[in-house]
Amino acid sequence: MNQASLRTRAQEEQDIVVAALKQLTNQERVILGLHFYEGLDVEEIAQILNQPAGKVETWLKQILSKIRLVKPDEDPYGNIVNQIFG
Repeated sequence: MNQASLRTRAQEEQDIVVAALKQLTNQERVILGLHFYEGLDVEEIAQILNQPAGKVETWLKQILSKIRLVKPDEDPYGNIVNQIFG
């Protein structure tokens, strides 16, 4: 693959992830960010949100299920969302 192809693929992958994240509410994006970007575990997120850990764990599972619903035909790279948030 040449540099232009790599940039195009990277932009397309970014667009797919952004589209998946746009499906989420602000709270869902915060929870996802705390877990995947900040590296916090469920207990730490629960403390921040002042919620039971079981509830946060359920929310996280629901969020991941929600973004995994990106249609495969909209993601030519083998469901990049699953690869990132697997």
